[in-house]
Amino acid sequence: WKTKDGSKIYCDVKCPAGTQLTHKGGDTHFCKSQLSCQDISNKYGSSYYNGWGTTPEPVRSIWIAQKCQTCKPGDKKKANGHCYTPPKCEGTGYLKLNEEIWKKASNMWKTKDGSKIYCDVKCPAGSKLTHVSGDTHVCKPEPSKCLVDIHLKPGQEIWKKAHNMWKPKNSDRCYQKAICTEGSVLTHKSGDTHYCKPGGQADQCKGTHRSLPGGAKKVGNQGATIRIDRPSWVFYGIGGCYNKRDFPAGKQFACNDSVFGDPLRGSFKACYVMTK
Repeated sequence: WKTKDGSKIYCDVKCPAGTQLTHKGGDTHFCKSQLSCQDISNKYGSSYYNGWGTTPEPVRSIWIAQKCQTCKPGDKKKANGHCYTPPKCEGTGYLKLNEEIWKKASNMWKTKDGSKIYCDVKCPAGSKLTHVSGDTHVCKPEPSKCLVDIHLKPGQEIWKKAHNMWKPKNSDRCYQKAICTEGSVLTHKSGDTHYCKPGGQADQCKGTHRSLPGGAKKVGNQGATIRIDRPSWVFYGIGGCYNKRDFPAGKQFACNDSVFGDPLRGSFKACYVMTK
């Protein structure tokens, strides 16, 4: 028996398990499989879900040579022969500012709680999808190119273009924050349009106090830096809506939402001190 390339001559030949030496034509013979894909599946348990089952190595080569399917269409096979269904993505995920998402593949984004997998994700205007570490990404605010604050009068309208972008009507300028004055409250009207609603404090107040105690004195407007010489209570807010904090003597602090929390969103506030 002579090999195809003529490099060897054997006195006898044997075919692998599950095959039989079969005449093809002239002097040519080959090892023909006696097992069909279904035969192998029935005998050894190779299937969509059981992988190779108990299929011995020689028979596996027959399975592969015959291009038998070990998995159902759409599934994939692991190295051990077991099949699994790869996760599928659905549509576009619209993320919130500072919301995290996990990138599992170029077109596969998984939510933090694992409940959804999106094919693509988009961040809100004014923010950008940013890599944090590993698979984790987050919608981070982009540096604002707008001016700091705009102070509006009651009834005045303004358009919200992003979380940190407010644009007045008929103006090319934009502002990072819109602040209503004279006791009015920034209120959504429709679409991107907001306006300063007069006298809206009572129903929108989130403050802990609805009035100032007798003897409290104004020491600065919102945004000011204040220093107190004696232990004091400091109230932050506007008519009928305040948050309160205690400060020791010699304390310096900023009169703003970050220090006190925002008792009345969209209003221009001030700080009032009452010595203990």
